Amino acid sequence: MSTSNDDLSRLIIVQLNISPPKTSAVDKVVTGEVTTNKKADPKSGRFTKRLINPSYVQELNKVIRATRARHEELTMPFIAKGLRVLPLTLQPTYDADMQSFFHEIRRLADALGNDWNDAKDEAKLFLGDMFNEAEYPTGDEVARSIEASVSYSPVPQSENVRSWISHLSHEQVAAMEESHRQQMTAALQTAHEDVLRRVVSKAKHFVSRIDAMQQGETLYESALTNLREILDLVRKGLVIRADAEFEELITNVSAAIDGATISGIKASETERIARREKLNKAVQKFQGVLDD
Repeated sequence: MSTSNDDLSRLIIVQLNISPPKTSAVDKVVTGEVTTNKKADPKSGRFTKRLINPSYVQELNKVIRATRARHEELTMPFIAKGLRVLPLTLQPTYDADMQSFFHEIRRLADALGNDWNDAKDEAKLFLGDMFNEAEYPTGDEVARSIEASVSYSPVPQSENVRSWISHLSHEQVAAMEESHRQQMTAALQTAHEDVLRRVVSKAKHFVSRIDAMQQGETLYESALTNLREILDLVRKGLVIRADAEFEELITNVSAAIDGATISGIKASETERIARREKLNKAVQKFQGVLDD
């Protein structure tokens, strides 16, 4: 797989930044007591305690997990850990979804700040002698510490690299441009394979749920919905390069579930067999992407 500036110009680097609330702390006093009583090395472990009842942050943590999941769903991995690339065609969807999540995170952060004193009073009871007032900020400080944002940056292209290193010799510039090209090619290949893996994985999962249903387990609507959602994202632009094999995969998987309903699959053995066979045939040559 080669790369070009056209491939790169359709993408933007995106990084999601979320600062969750601090709800635990290492208790050095208790750690010392435990290691002493057990005649253990002081470096053998440490005791981490909860500062508040987890119920106070349960909903906030749920939204944070959903935010990260949606971020990963709409983007693809890119070079460094934490950096991902977003197709420009999906940026309006991404922005709208992230702003909705950020609004909810802010609402729940403010609610936690308002409830902080109650949470601290409750902690005094369940922590007993382990409670330490100095470990607790104010409610306002807690609320302000919880942040969520997105940062964007362009994907570096060859002419950018050339301008950064123009003071070097011709040979050095050529070597660095080649290194950049190889790095971008590898990064785009990784992103391409990530989308392939997602499509194949969700198709195989749907087949496995059909098989499980025949053994008496429940076939849930989500198995079909999740497969349709990844196909829809690909059609909207979650793709690096739509080569012939990739287009064949998307076309065949789409055809295999065209018009499918969970109720119809449950009611007809003939339909179950047909859908299963079509999906298996569609992903057969791509099975290797799940084995990497």
